[in-house]
This record gives sequence, structure tokens and C-alpha cells, in this order.
Amino acid sequence: MQQTKIKNLKGLTLIELMITICIVAVVMWGVAVLMASDIGHWKTMYDRLNSNAANNSYEIRRLFDRVVRQAPSTSSLAASDTSLDIDYYDYVWDSSDIIPSAVIKAHASFNYSNNTLTVVCTNRSTGVELERLIISNVANKPPFFKLTGRAAQMMLTINNSSTNPTEPFSEQIYVCSTAYFNAY
Repeated sequence: MQQTKIKNLKGLTLIELMITICIVAVVMWGVAVLMASDIGHWKTMYDRLNSNAANNSYEIRRLFDRVVRQAPSTSSLAASDTSLDIDYYDYVWDSSDIIPSAVIKAHASFNYSNNTLTVVCTNRSTGVELERLIISNVANKPPFFKLTGRAAQMMLTINNSSTNPTEPFSEQIYVCSTAYFNAY
């Protein structure tokens, strides 16, 4: 058997392999830095979404919208700069009912004082408290209540101190809710 000698055999040298490994390491380091940065941003966004201010803004909007929509007319709403009083109808539902089992005449009072917004809903005939919501982290600027035509509007600022404990009020959530009442 005759052996033929292969000429100009090209291969991968140790230097080329080391250069390739260094380039891949630099690219992987860059990807790791970007991923670490994104994890920090996700944590910040998660903290904002689950903060007391975000939960309070959701609760006050939900209650304001429900109460105003169940007010029978504009004559049942009275607003000033720092308070709102609403007479409305509240419905009692059983789990199997398609229609409400009872209708209650109720009254809601939104009052602001000393950076606290207190909402108290009571039964008009018995005086029993139906619901109470207290938001104690309202900004120094009082909330604004306004009645226009068939709508009621509420604007307030809620401080969020949970995102950075070293700053007392590092972020604020602005709540603006407009609800139209249903005339029966």
C-alpha cells in the first residue's frame, strides 16, 4: 500500500481556539449583564404593582365607581372640595340568584382630613355600617370631587413609601376616576 502525503493540511491552532473562547466569553458576559439588569427592573415593577398605593388606588376606584353608578339621580350626590356624600341603592345577592334578593337604601360618605381619606357606607334605614375603607397615605394635596351633569369625578394622589424605605414618599400614584350614575 502506498501512502500519499497530504500537502497544505489546514487545521485549528491552539491560538485560534483561545481567541474564539475569549470572544464567546465576552459575549456571554454581556448577555449576563443585560439579564441581571432586567431582573432588577422586573423586581421594581413587581414592587410597584403590589404596593399599598396601587392596592389602595384600585380599592378606592372600585368603591367610587360602584357607589356612583348606583345613585338614582344627581340630587342624591353632594360634593365639596374635600368630601362627597352619595345616596345610592345597594343590592344583596344570594349565590344562586340571577336578580338581587333585596335592595337597600344606602349612603356613602367620602371624607378627607389629615392626609387620610375615609369612606363609610351605611344602610340608610338601620344605620348599620356596610363597608369602610381608610386610605392613610393620601398626599398633602386634598382630593378633588366634582359633579358635572350625569357624572361624578374624583381625583387624588396616593403616596407610595414602600418602594424605597429611605425616602418617605418616593413615588406617587395619581387616581382620577369618573363614573356616570344610572338614572332609574
